[in-house]
Amino acid sequence: MSVVDRFLDHHKAFSTELDDLLQSGTFSGWKRCRCPKCSDSRRKKSDRCLGVRHPEEGDIYVICHNCGWRSGFDDANRTS
Repeated sequence: MSVVDRFLDHHKAFSTELDDLLQSGTFSGWKRCRCPKCSDSRRKKSDRCLGVRHPEEGDIYVICHNCGWRSGFDDANRTS
């Protein structure tokens, strides 16, 4: 199982916009997508409130600017 798959499995975020973004490969800088934790219950369901950073394989960082969800996955495969 890849690092991305473990991260998505841990947060139960398969089949979401976050899944699509992370499965597309690494990228520099921050990208935004819908938050799997809060976007479905928001009035503005299409607002991309989740900042995502995936600079290299093994490093994933996410922060939601609406609900405050933060998480990360580092090279040691530890999640928070």
